[in-house]
Amino acid sequence: MAMIFIEVHVPGNAKTYEFSIDQQMSIGTAKVMVIEQITAIENMDLYPDKQKALFCSIDLKGMIRGTETFASAGIKSGDKFILV
Repeated sequence: MAMIFIEVHVPGNAKTYEFSIDQQMSIGTAKVMVIEQITAIENMDLYPDKQKALFCSIDLKGMIRGTETFASAGIKSGDKFILV
């Protein structure tokens, strides 16, 4: 299991979070996991509908499909994302 580290910016609360993610995990699964962890950390639900939240790559300059894995999308450790 190869792990990568990603940085997630959340404009809704103006904070940035760092996560360790399995490179073979689907992006959609990771998005839900990230939202759940942010909800637990902040003790508030910033994303009531997790499926409608958008996970955008700053480094790849756009949205990424939830069915891809981080490895197949070319995402590497240190890449940055925006979650809106």
